[in-house]
Amino acid sequence: MIPAEARVAFWEQTGGKNPLGTYETVQDAITYGRSSPHSGIAQPPYDAACMDERILGNKHTIRAGGAGAFSETTRAGLRVIAHQIAVFRSHHGCGKASKYAEANGHPTEPDAVNALAVREAAALATELSAQHKQSRMQPPPIHIAIGIVLDATPYGINPATMKSRTGQPLLPPMLTISGGVLGAGTAEEDGPLAGAVATGKNSLGEFFTPDAPLLVAVVFDSSQHTSKLTPDNAHDIAQRITHNHPEIPMEIQTVDMNARPSTRTIIT
Repeated sequence: MIPAEARVAFWEQTGGKNPLGTYETVQDAITYGRSSPHSGIAQPPYDAACMDERILGNKHTIRAGGAGAFSETTRAGLRVIAHQIAVFRSHHGCGKASKYAEANGHPTEPDAVNALAVREAAALATELSAQHKQSRMQPPPIHIAIGIVLDATPYGINPATMKSRTGQPLLPPMLTISGGVLGAGTAEEDGPLAGAVATGKNSLGEFFTPDAPLLVAVVFDSSQHTSKLTPDNAHDIAQRITHNHPEIPMEIQTVDMNARPSTRTIIT
C-alpha cells in the first residue's frame, strides 16, 4: 500500500488541480503543440505498446490494453496493419495480462504474469514480423493517469510525447487507446478498462473533484476521417466511462486535431 503522503506527492507532480498548466483545454494543448517538433503525432512504422500512462513510448507509439496481446479484437486490428508495425512492446506489471491470467486459469503471481506477458507479446511480435522489446516501467508504482484519451485519428497520437517547442510536456499522464488505428472494437473493450484503472484503488482516484475532474478526451481529425472509430463512437464510449463511475467527477472534452486552439496561450 502506497502511503497517503506519497499519493499526495504523485498527485501534485502530475499537475493536481491544474493538470493542463497554462492551457484551458486539452484542445488548446494539443493544437498548440501540433506545430512543435515534439507533436506526438504517430507515423508508420509504429511501435505498439500498452495504454498504461507510465509507458512513455516514442512519437510513433500506438496503444491498447496490454498492447493488444491479450485481446482477439485488438489482435485482429494489429494484423490488418502488420506491415506498418516495427516494434511490439510488453511490460512488467501489466493489468490486462493479470486479468487474462485470472480469467484463463494461468498462475496469477506477479512473476508468472510477467513471464506470460513476455511470452504472449513475443509470439504476437513474431506473427506480425515485428521486433519484440520489453518496456521499462516509469515510476511511481501506482497509476498516475489523470486523463484518458480515446484516439479516433487515423494516424494515432501519443500524448506522453507531446511537448512544446522548448520540450515542455503539454499534457498530464493519460491512458491512451488508439481506436482510430486499431478499430472501434479496441476502444469499446479498453475504454471501460481505462476508466476502471484511472479510478481504482491503485490510482489517484480519490483526488478527483468537480474542480479537478478526471479528463476524458475524444480526439479526432476533421480533415482525415476513418471508419474504424468515428468521433460519435468514441464519444459514446466516453459517456459509458463516466456512467460506470458516477462517484468520480469526470469531464469529457472533444479535440479536433484540425482545429485552431481557442485561447491565446503561447507555447514556451
